[in-house]
Amino acid sequence: MDGRGLRIFFEMIQTQGGDPSVFEDPARFHKPGATQVVEAWQSGFIAEMDTTALGWAVQRLGAGREKAGAPVDPYAGILFHARRGSHVETGRAIATLYATSPAQFAEPVAIFKRAIRFSESPPPARPLVSRVFTRQTAETYLGERNKEQ
Repeated sequence: MDGRGLRIFFEMIQTQGGDPSVFEDPARFHKPGATQVVEAWQSGFIAEMDTTALGWAVQRLGAGREKAGAPVDPYAGILFHARRGSHVETGRAIATLYATSPAQFAEPVAIFKRAIRFSESPPPARPLVSRVFTRQTAETYLGERNKEQ
């Protein structure tokens, strides 16, 4: 990781007339009302992360909409401190959750904990890209999914 992606992101901001300097001090723009650190509840390797469930956890924190037009909390989200394949000890911070109010954490934390599975050994490597969608492959994929339902 050489930071190239971040440099390109800053170039995109400048190209659109934005000021990337606001990112020099995250406290200037990221002001959540509440934070909660989720610690590893057991030692081992993070073997699986159900990303769909994690997406729902973020949505329940306020970063996604239940209905079109509903507001999105710009301060809600999850910052991961460990990723799939990381070895963690019980009590180590694996993520920080952000929301407007501490009352919003119960459901997302429960979802988060169901989405993470630990193992005693490192998980096998997975390809970075598992599927490439074109118009044709997307239509085939969606057709197959509709048949299953």
